[in-house]
Amino acid sequence: MLIGVHAYDFLDDLPAVRANLEGLQSVFSNPTLWGLPDQHCVVVSQPRTAREILDRVRHAAAEATDTLVVYYAGHGLADPFTDELCLTLPDSVPARGYTSMRYEELRRVIIDPAVPAERKVVVLDCCYSGRALLGGMSVSDSIAEGATVQGSYVLTASAETRKALAPPGETFTAFTGELIETLSTGIPGGPRLLDMDSIYRTVHRSLSIKSRPLPQARNRNTGGLITLVRNVAVSSTVSAIERSRISGPASPTSWWPSRQIYTTAAPPTHPRWNSIIDNPRYGDERNFMRVRDVSPDAVFADRVELTGGGEYEISVFYCNDSPMRAANFTRLRVEVPALIRSAASHQGDIVRASLRASNTLPVEVSDCVTFMNNTPTDIALRYKKGSATIECDGRSRQIEGIELFTVEGVRLGTSPADDYSIPGGGEGRVTFRLVADYPRFMFQNQVRREGTKEWFDSVRVTSGDRVEFALAYANYGSVEQRGVVMKAIWPPTLQFVPESAELVNGNNPTGKKLGNGINGDGVNIGSYSPGSNAYLYFTAIATGRIGERLDLLAAVETLNGNRRATSTVTIG
Repeated sequence: MLIGVHAYDFLDDLPAVRANLEGLQSVFSNPTLWGLPDQHCVVVSQPRTAREILDRVRHAAAEATDTLVVYYAGHGLADPFTDELCLTLPDSVPARGYTSMRYEELRRVIIDPAVPAERKVVVLDCCYSGRALLGGMSVSDSIAEGATVQGSYVLTASAETRKALAPPGETFTAFTGELIETLSTGIPGGPRLLDMDSIYRTVHRSLSIKSRPLPQARNRNTGGLITLVRNVAVSSTVSAIERSRISGPASPTSWWPSRQIYTTAAPPTHPRWNSIIDNPRYGDERNFMRVRDVSPDAVFADRVELTGGGEYEISVFYCNDSPMRAANFTRLRVEVPALIRSAASHQGDIVRASLRASNTLPVEVSDCVTFMNNTPTDIALRYKKGSATIECDGRSRQIEGIELFTVEGVRLGTSPADDYSIPGGGEGRVTFRLVADYPRFMFQNQVRREGTKEWFDSVRVTSGDRVEFALAYANYGSVEQRGVVMKAIWPPTLQFVPESAELVNGNNPTGKKLGNGINGDGVNIGSYSPGSNAYLYFTAIATGRIGERLDLLAAVETLNGNRRATSTVTIG
């Protein structure tokens, strides 16, 4: 029995609860995991009264002969007078306990001696907070202790005095999301049948790693040994139905996780992402992410070699392999590393794509492509604005590419009316482009005797002559360089002429006088987009003995590296 309230009259809505119910129903009805028939996996969404819930639970309890599972998700309230846990209804009002259902009433139905089920499991993902849209959900203290059912297992989303989480933008609530993930993907090295204690420990560990509120658990009379689903992470647990399918490799090189595979002649009945290996239009759907450069003859592959300034197209294919059932609340997210490191220190970096839905098994699948960088410097990948497009069953729409790279990702499908679901057998692809940004710049230091026209790396002058220096910088790369600094260090025999420094660049085509700080720490000459340049001119008086060599060491410093150059004045 799966009970949930996602829309409220007087409390903040919890849209993730709706997905919770769909996700758990998919897990429990999937033959690989449990295989409950529809009539034994009942969903009660938006119950209007406590009696509706209690009558439905009593009916289910009367039919359960082995295990009874009751799940509730929604806002949780504490009765203002008794501090009892209250499970809210769509019209519940804070501080009015009589508008909600007391958990004790539900508990009494479950522990009724007339209930034939030998094992009972209660899961509570209950919540309440005025900050629900920001992720806050609250319940009263020690809920698991107060919710205890004899001869059973009670699992709750909240610890004592702590809040549960409904992370904004995520498909599920934090607790139920980890529960679905654990049930649908299994526990490597765990038991063949997942018992409640193993499930609790795995969910607890996953939430702890993510620094999210931790669940509680209580059991009576070995309730921790109650088993719910098969552990699909253990090969020997695959059901007879699934064993009739083709088995795929256990350790994929790029796609994840290892999962059951199907053929076009024998597709899955339950929604699954990219699990058919002989798609006539694509081939093996597990390898669903490809990349190529944008040259005319380039073909899609699993890896590509970068060149500075190059442009690359990425294609992500997706398919709901079930011909009968839609995949709901579908999303795609892409992870791009900050830098593709030089091959001198690394053997390539990956860009990963992950497909997710509320009712697919597994909930999320991933694939990746590798970018090789054989240049001597690191390269950053930048999304090309306006290049992202989603195609689904012959229809397409352009998207804001930044959505792809968020934690939540971008919704797939084409229609908000059906929550961007992908119908049974529906397929499409997402394409977008990345540009290989790389820093590349030139720096030159030249000199001439005042009054002459040509610039040289070295000149010969008479002691007392005035000489002019030109420091030239140009950005030849594909990234903007910010806070560029020019500086010069000269010997005492080169006497800088005060107020002679002048900057010429795109903002100052006729020149801008600078101060006298070019020696030492230098001067910040601004930021420069690809293709722009700057010149810094100044004058000095050369003094010294005949034959003496006066070297001016100059440098340009950027966030992407530095360049140095020397010009020479010889006293003749």
